[in-house]
Amino acid sequence: MRHYIIFYASICFKSLSAATVALVRVTASHADLKPVMGPEARAVAFPHPAQAMASADCLRTSGSLQQGGFTLVELVMVILILGVLSAYAAPRMFNSSDFYARGFHDETLALLRYAQKAAVAQRRTVCVAFVQGPPASASLTIESAQGVACAAALTWPNKNCTVGLVTTACIEARSGVGYAGAPSSLRFNGLGQPLSGLGLFPPLSAKQTMTVANGTSTFTETVEAETGYVHE
Repeated sequence: MRHYIIFYASICFKSLSAATVALVRVTASHADLKPVMGPEARAVAFPHPAQAMASADCLRTSGSLQQGGFTLVELVMVILILGVLSAYAAPRMFNSSDFYARGFHDETLALLRYAQKAAVAQRRTVCVAFVQGPPASASLTIESAQGVACAAALTWPNKNCTVGLVTTACIEARSGVGYAGAPSSLRFNGLGQPLSGLGLFPPLSAKQTMTVANGTSTFTETVEAETGYVHE
């Protein structure tokens, strides 16, 4: 690379020298000095078009090589972007509580969907029990037979814990994360329809919502009436 730059610079120097000599020749001719112009002098005074273009290219290249660094506007924009990131993005990136709250929200959605699918698959009522905490938790139990209270364990691959006398599917929130609003219990019948956990367990007349919060962020889980569709 260094040899290429030196070679290119020498060509530029020769071209500029030729242009300078030509300018002197023309000035001398206008001053009536009338120098003797042989073939070589004429070639210098009136260079070939390709040589003239090479000289102009050298001037442009040398000018572009001298430009470098950042403009003041670019530096100011970079400083502004860094300021915005440090003020808004960095605190959320280093706040693990938000990630724990989002994770517990996703676990709650998964537990509710699993409860509905298990109820449909086994044609039995599945009960979801919520504990406000701390620590906040939710667990599943299932009827041991149709028409019998939810007392049997319903395990799943994620996590199982002891609730009463059975070891069943459950989730548990980390410290600082809990349910800001959730019913004490919720049921899904054999058709996957949601039932109220109160009284004689009537079907839900309106959608049921649960909220996971950590003090700075909230995430809502919704169970639609009639269908039992679980979504955010």
